[in-house]
Amino acid sequence: MEATPSLNSTAYYLEMLSPLSNAEKLELISRLIESMKPKARSKAKSTLSRLKSFEGSWGGDTPVNDYVDGLRSNLPPRDITW
Repeated sequence: MEATPSLNSTAYYLEMLSPLSNAEKLELISRLIESMKPKARSKAKSTLSRLKSFEGSWGGDTPVNDYVDGLRSNLPPRDITW
């Protein structure tokens, strides 16, 4: 179907999409709504910056790995190998 100058874009798309099933229309609506949402920041960068903000928060001179090993040693036994 060719667009005619007398049809506005909304009417043109409505006419073009009218043969679709309700399920197809709902899927299209869902995708359109998702495309309008603001894009999320990169989680990897955001997580890294959050983790860096905790650097040194536990205080003392204990190296991180020793601190983590101490925490793990107080956990109940499990079938997981660290």
